[in-house]
Amino acid sequence: YGGRHQTLIAVSNPLTWATTPSRLEEEPASLTLLSGEETQDPAAADPASALTEGSTAVPTPNVPHKAPLTDLDVSQRSPCLIGATAYDVETTVLRSARKGRLATHVVCPGLLYGRGECEATFFNLFKQCWEATSETPALSVYGSGANCLPMLHISDLAQYVTKVAEAAASAFAAAAVAKQDDTVEMVPLPQYLLVADESRSTQGAVVQAVSTSLGIGKISNVPQDQLLLRPGLERFILDLSFTTSTLPGYDPKYKKGLLAHLDAVVAEFKQTRRVSPLRVIITGPPMAGKSALASRLAHTYSLRHITAKDILATVGKAPLELQKAVQAEMTGKDPRVSIKNMTQLLKILLTSDEIRNRGYILDAFPKSVPAAKFAFLKAVPLSAEDLALKEKEEEKQAPSPVKGTKAPKGKDAKGGKGAIPDGPEVPDGQKLVVDPSFAPTHVIELSAEEEELRLRLKAVEAAEIEAARAAAAAASAAAAAATHGKGGAAKEKPVTVNSHNNEKDFQRRLDAFSKIKTEEADDLQAKVNASQQRWAQHQLELEEMRKREEAEANTLKAKRRRARMESTAAAAAAHSRSASPLKLTGGRRGSPDLTTAVIMGTAGAATSAGEGSPGPTGGEVAPEVQGVPEGPKLPEYGGLPGLLVHEYGAKMLKLLNPNPEEGVLLPEPSADASGKPRAVVLPVAEEAVKSFLGSPHNFDGFIPDEPPLAPPLMQESTEQRHTREQVLRLAHLQQEMETLRREAQAEAQQAKAQRVGFKTEPLHMWLMSQIMPTVADGLATIARDRPPHPLRVLAARLLQEAEKVEALYIDPYTDPAYEIQIAKHREKEARDAERAAAASAKEQREMAAKLAAKAEAERRAEV
Repeated sequence: YGGRHQTLIAVSNPLTWATTPSRLEEEPASLTLLSGEETQDPAAADPASALTEGSTAVPTPNVPHKAPLTDLDVSQRSPCLIGATAYDVETTVLRSARKGRLATHVVCPGLLYGRGECEATFFNLFKQCWEATSETPALSVYGSGANCLPMLHISDLAQYVTKVAEAAASAFAAAAVAKQDDTVEMVPLPQYLLVADESRSTQGAVVQAVSTSLGIGKISNVPQDQLLLRPGLERFILDLSFTTSTLPGYDPKYKKGLLAHLDAVVAEFKQTRRVSPLRVIITGPPMAGKSALASRLAHTYSLRHITAKDILATVGKAPLELQKAVQAEMTGKDPRVSIKNMTQLLKILLTSDEIRNRGYILDAFPKSVPAAKFAFLKAVPLSAEDLALKEKEEEKQAPSPVKGTKAPKGKDAKGGKGAIPDGPEVPDGQKLVVDPSFAPTHVIELSAEEEELRLRLKAVEAAEIEAARAAAAAASAAAAAATHGKGGAAKEKPVTVNSHNNEKDFQRRLDAFSKIKTEEADDLQAKVNASQQRWAQHQLELEEMRKREEAEANTLKAKRRRARMESTAAAAAAHSRSASPLKLTGGRRGSPDLTTAVIMGTAGAATSAGEGSPGPTGGEVAPEVQGVPEGPKLPEYGGLPGLLVHEYGAKMLKLLNPNPEEGVLLPEPSADASGKPRAVVLPVAEEAVKSFLGSPHNFDGFIPDEPPLAPPLMQESTEQRHTREQVLRLAHLQQEMETLRREAQAEAQQAKAQRVGFKTEPLHMWLMSQIMPTVADGLATIARDRPPHPLRVLAARLLQEAEKVEALYIDPYTDPAYEIQIAKHREKEARDAERAAAASAKEQREMAAKLAAKAEAERRAEV
């Protein structure tokens, strides 16, 4: 570090201290597992007290039974077997120091965390938490989990190493001064330094906290007698605590430890490792291929495929009141769960720990705007700005309905079964906002012609009937074999298919989807009309402002002001031409005088852009202002897509999903003989879907490309290939159109930014009318009189004008009307207080009467 004086800093690891004997303050709860000594852990002696699988109890985070190690204990440090090599390197570095030429230091940090986690420490723990599901085993706590782990954030380590280098340079400089002056005392920097945060967290507390924050909160205990069978656990079963060596200027950001800054560390892990949830909703008409696409996306992106059955299966985790409501609906005459209850079950499923990290694939639910509001909104307290805006809106609201009118009960305005309000009820003092923890990020809408949908329905219905017949034939054969020789024969039962893939249910679902699309179109048209009306109103306001400014510019006062400013500019220009060049340049020939330039620039600006300035065209607007104004930004979607895209911030993709061949069903994901999942091929729009969703947001990545399990009918024909190429071209065209649309929006934003001067015109006009006349007159006076202190003259002129304006100011609070309003407000408060007191007295009288009647009834009963 630096010229002729060099500094070598080596960063080690705590395994070089793994078996170092500690100075005990009291009897230890457990001895260091790496030392190989017999454990004294009471949890090991009593297995019932150890952590069990699924335990949620957090072990004690602090273990005060050992005094922290310091850099004074360097001579007694003792490594474990795996840390012996690092120990030898430390010793070599320390012995390589040369006085006055090379300073060597060893920095031994605690277990590093942060910035995506080190592969040797907590990375596997964080990854297991991210990938955890209800089926995956609980996270392991090795031993009792009461061992203390020394830890340090990697950014704090970088800061500490930097401070060590700076301190080493300062030590070289201090040594040079002390060599010349014997009276200077030099404090040497220790060669071996320890650095760790202030926490003394246990292994169990760390594992439990990370599992709760990032995973599903389940941990399990691995007994100590099994640790020898699991190599590579040396860092997790350390039982040490460090005290950071004193270093000037060191101010760690994460000194409170991992548990205190866990949210920030988890955010760093997600950002560095590029893992984020992917939440997709697939919509479309019946038989459009939503379930097939959802199953393939869920398999490809390792996400949970959520169907209506999965939502109903969550009823066991719902509150008791909701469980009773769902059971009552399922056992009723029409066994169909209402949309409101379905959305409540969906929210319970989406907020579960199993899918909050990776995301989900929602299969055709929710389908309406109210259902989406119930599912993806949450209530938060109102801010001060929200309260002020709410008060203004309440003042502008129309009068309340006439007394005696009642809203219908049991149905909404449309009165349909299962209908729900426009959104969930908002508690007092709160508002509904989008919950970013489980709101959708992408929306895919599939579509196909109705004729093609009906062809698919026939194919699916025929396949289900054939499968039911085969099952019935197998059952009949088994029954015949069972009754053979007993004088009876099994009767053939009629084939029944319990499925909604029939003409009646298909027509019902298709009608419901058509109704939803009609509502989406109406909603989009309403939003477009509202946007156009707001834009037209804004244009009218701008036009009125322009006319008002033109009228003010043609007043006699404005014309006199312009004439005075033009005469001032002409006088200044004549004075500059008659003056000596040397006098104007201030020592440099040929450059204009600063005062003259300011006067000319001010006068020119006032002439061309001042208030009331007609401009070079005699009152017309400047060309940059006369440009055609940008039209309103119209919404692209209505209904549910509009809510998800425009308000929730999701991305939208519309795709045609034609069948490759009539009567052919695409295969679902399956497994081969070894149990390994087979790769599947998405429909013909696979490339468009992948381009839309991007790469998987998890550690797995895309599954390997393997041939799909295809039936004989999946051989591609000429017509099928033509259809696939056509769809791919259409998807490519859609991408190009989206790119062109984004470029057009960028150009529009740039043009809008260039015309921002038009929006700031009122401020410019006010400055030119209120400030610049005084400044121009002051500058003209300075140019004419040449005072010794020109700034003081200008300040005095501005102060004089300010005093004139202040003298004309009238305090609005001195108006008698203000006192009248205060008196009315106080009278209203008095009336409200009297009414409250009367109501309280009435309530007390009624309560006393009830008590007296009750006592009288009891007395009579006794008699």
